This record gives sequence, structure tokens and C-alpha cells, in this order.
Amino acid sequence: MNKNILNTPNRSFSLKKKIGLVYKSIILFSLSLFLSAAEGAEFDILSQSISTIREKAESGDPYYQAVLGVYLRTGENGIKIDFKESEKWSALSAEKQNALGLTNMGSLLMEKRNIPKANFYYQEAFLNRGLLKLVENKDPIAAYCLGVIYSESEPKDYNKAVKYFRISATSGFSTAQAILSSMYFIGMGIPSNIEEGIKFARLAANKKSAIGRFNMGVAYSLGQGIEKNNSKAFKLLHLASEQGFPQAQLTLGMIYIRGQGTPKDYTKAVQWFQKAYDQGLLEAKKPLDKYKIFASNFTPSPATKSRQLYQKPQITDPEVEIASTSVQKPTIETTPSTQETTGETTVVQTGNAVYTTDHFSYDDIVPYRPIGTISSSMQTQELINSAIRSSLLDGNFKEAEKTLINVADKGDPVAQRNLGELYFNNELITPDYKKAFAWFKKSAEQGDALSQRYLGMMFFIGTAPERNMKNAKMWLSKAAAQGDIEAEKNLQIFERVFAQ
Repeated sequence: MNKNILNTPNRSFSLKKKIGLVYKSIILFSLSLFLSAAEGAEFDILSQSISTIREKAESGDPYYQAVLGVYLRTGENGIKIDFKESEKWSALSAEKQNALGLTNMGSLLMEKRNIPKANFYYQEAFLNRGLLKLVENKDPIAAYCLGVIYSESEPKDYNKAVKYFRISATSGFSTAQAILSSMYFIGMGIPSNIEEGIKFARLAANKKSAIGRFNMGVAYSLGQGIEKNNSKAFKLLHLASEQGFPQAQLTLGMIYIRGQGTPKDYTKAVQWFQKAYDQGLLEAKKPLDKYKIFASNFTPSPATKSRQLYQKPQITDPEVEIASTSVQKPTIETTPSTQETTGETTVVQTGNAVYTTDHFSYDDIVPYRPIGTISSSMQTQELINSAIRSSLLDGNFKEAEKTLINVADKGDPVAQRNLGELYFNNELITPDYKKAFAWFKKSAEQGDALSQRYLGMMFFIGTAPERNMKNAKMWLSKAAAQGDIEAEKNLQIFERVFAQ
């Protein structure tokens, strides 16, 4: 009987169905475990060794390529800074549209003072929804990247930058802790608080962060929020310099010039100035030129011989120079911490330090406002983005011009503004202010705030068909009324200059 029952079509189908469901449940359960592991991979990123991160980056994982790029740029966890390697891994990640890779590329370009291309990468990173999703999932490096975007791209918003750096810092990411330290030191987006600055800088330094060591070294050198100690300052600055942090190398050079915590040594000073300059720190050029005549056996590097770079005015007092370099990004080590949640605030206990961080959720994240407005048509915006890529990344001016003209002629204000920018400020051609003005005007008349700011400045500096202060004020006022921060600053300067 049992045999017959088993052999009946209905029973056979029932068994097959059950077996199929069991099989499917096993597959789905395994898949859910895999997805959970994949989603959680970023959560424990701070506990993973440099060798593990490098191994996964070399296997082609864009997330780990981006993380390696960030570490190589900032000197995280004792790793030696290598800007070329950082750019290599960040570029590989950015090619796969990874938001962290795009952000680090933007930051590397910002350090090179290539602001238009840096802002392009920042916008690409923010428009990539994966960044916000990672922040929602409490990824500390993604939160750090969001802080970078808010602090470095236009329009800057230091208050939001502090919020996301704090989220990252309280998760234990030492680079974010170090940046928060700098922001506390100088009161950027947050009230100045030297004690808090020291606290975060010490955490960073304890974790062998190059920037954290630098911040603590500067604090000891100046006696800023801590008892002055030239010996400790020299040791920390030397460690940060050996890690390749250029601001530390410049400062260490001045330490050798003054003989603070170490005997005076012009030769070593010049060697450190040289290292800093070779890494692109232009401020090192002045002391390099000034003191190299006192150094024995000094031979300029190929970079010094070949580069003709912009130089900032030199500060004559070396101690003031040391102070001026403290406004840099730092990094930090954490000790075991506990936290207690009450209401809307989390109280975090780290060692003997107690601080708070606001709770956040995905819904709390205010979308980053790119420069100007985005086209109302996604298809049109993609054409505009394609043109920007052709110009900034591929160096193809003609292709960018052709694409933008086709869209701008149809009346899209965003395309019109981007076309104006193409003629106004592009390293591939000589600026064509007449064409730039015409397209900015078309866009500004449709209400584009950034085009209104461009028009105001063109009337002010005389690149418009005529220099007209009345029109300059009118267009700057229109842009400022729409919340354009830079236009508001320009308007304040304008009104002070012409108050009489």
C-alpha cells in the first residue's frame, strides 16, 4: 500500500515539491548568509589588517581598492603615505563607479589644486547612491567620505562635514578622528575647543596615524592645550615625516632650523623641505630656496629643477610657520570604548574621555547640493555629465562643446551654464568670455543661481561686454537670494568696497 501510494502521481508530485522547497530554502538560507556577510564586510573594515585590505584590492574588489587608496593618502594605521599608489588604487575603484574611490580621487585632485576636476569627482561620488547606502549601514569610511565632500567641494558646509566626521570618528576611524581634531583646533564648523582637539589628536597618534602624530607634534611644539615639550614634538613630527606626511616634513625642517628638541642641522632641514616639496607641498619651496645655501652637499631633485609652481608668501617666523601647518587633516587611535544611548544622543566613553554624537538615520541625510542645479531630465543630465567627462577626463573639448550645444540650444539652463563654464574656464582652450557671457546670461535668466553668480563676477571684473557695478550687484544679489554661499560672500565684499 505504501508502495502504491508513493507511486501515485499526486504523491510523487507532493514529494518532489517538498524536496524542491527544502532545496530552495537551503539555497535561500545560504544566500542570505552570504549577503549578510557581504553587507557586513564593510562594517568590520577597521579591524582588517593592511595586508588583508591589499589582498582584496589586488583581487579586484572596488571597495577595498578605495579603502587602500584612502589609507595610502592619509597614513592610516602606520602605513606609509604614497600619493601615486593612492591614486592608482583610487582610479581603479573610481572606474567601477565606487563612491569611496571617486571621493578619494576628488581629494587627491583637490590637493593638486585641480579644483574643477576634484568637484566633478565629488559630485559623481555623491550622486552615486551607494555612498548614502553605506552611510546608512554605518560604514565609517563612507561617513568619512561624506564629510570630505561637504568640507572640500562647493558649496562647502562645515556643519554637515563635522556631523559625518563625528559619525566616522565615533565608529573608530582614525582619519576622521584626526580631521575632527583639526576642526576643533581651528573652530571650523564647530566651536574651537583645544581640549577636544588634543583628545582626538592623541587617539590618532596612538594608532600610528601620520596626521595624528603631526597634530600632537605641533601641539607639543607650541604648548597648545598641553605642556610644551620640544623633545616629544620632535619625536612625533619625525615619525609623521618618516611616514611621508608632507606637512610634517615641512614642519620638521623648521624644527631643525630652530634647533627645537634637536641640534640645529641645516642639511637635514633642507632634506625634509625637499621631500615635502617633491610630494607637491608648494609651501616648502620658499624655505627650501632660502636655506639650501647653508646646507652641505645639497643637490636639487629633478622635481625641483623642472617644476615652476605657484608659491605662497613666506611666513618669516618659523614658529608661526609651525602653527600655520596645524590646520591639516589628522588621524587617530582608539582605546576600548563603551556607549550608552539616551533619547537622541549617544554618550561615548573612550578611555577617560566622554563625548556625544547625534543619532542619525538614512532619512536624516540631506542630499548634497551639487554646484548649481541638476537638469530636471535625467536623460539630459546624463548627456551633460558625458560632456563634462569628455572635457575634464578625456581632454576632448570639441566633443564636449558639440554635446552641450545640442542640449543648450533646446533651452536647458544646466547645459547652458555648463557650456558657459566650458568657454569661461577650460585649460584646453583660450577663454572665450563673449561666448561664456552669452550662455551664462541665457541660463541666469531662467533662474540658475550659479550662472547668476558668474554673470555678477563677470560684470564686476570686466570680462562681461562692459564693467557694470550695478549689474554686478543685481546678479550677485539674485544668486545670494537663492542660497548661493559664494555669491553672498562676493556680495558682502562688493558692498564693503563700494559702501561709499
